[in-house]
Amino acid sequence: MSQISPSTSTSLLERVQCGDTGAWHDFVQLYCPLVYSFARRNGLQPADADDITQDVFHNVIQKIAAFRHQGRPGSLRNWLRTIARNAMISRYRQHRDAPAIGGSHPNLAETTWHLPPSSGADSVGAESPGEADDDRELLQSALKLIRPTFNEFTWQSFWRCAVQGQAAVDVAADLDATPQAVRQAKYRVMQKLRTLLEQ
Repeated sequence: MSQISPSTSTSLLERVQCGDTGAWHDFVQLYCPLVYSFARRNGLQPADADDITQDVFHNVIQKIAAFRHQGRPGSLRNWLRTIARNAMISRYRQHRDAPAIGGSHPNLAETTWHLPPSSGADSVGAESPGEADDDRELLQSALKLIRPTFNEFTWQSFWRCAVQGQAAVDVAADLDATPQAVRQAKYRVMQKLRTLLEQ
């Protein structure tokens, strides 16, 4: 796994666009669960959601160099959702138009297809129903990605203060450290998260 340094001046997206293989690995680790979750929320069974996710990232690797961030939060996620939506519609049409073998389509027999809404649903100012789920999914993926880069003290300081809402003084007493050390450790993790999620 690549090390995502808090001092990195370029974003993960920019490093992916420059062909950095470590950044691509992190990008996939970060966004794969998001795309999979989107497909599942739209009625796909796990196997079909896996296929859509693979289709999306096959598409992304071909188009990422041309992607331009629009400077507003969520534009990369909206782009990924658009690719996923198009992949789902394309797969739906293929299965709808294909002749059934033996009277049924194996995976689609138990799949209820809900075609996702058009891109208008993701417009600025109107949060789509799955957007909060996307945020949680993305945060969980980011936390899993950066966890191995911190020692136990730093991670506990961050987790207990930022996630569990404990006071730095109480965490410091439990970890046999100063409150300042706990706050600095929490800050280091927060900075790495911001660097990873800055787009």
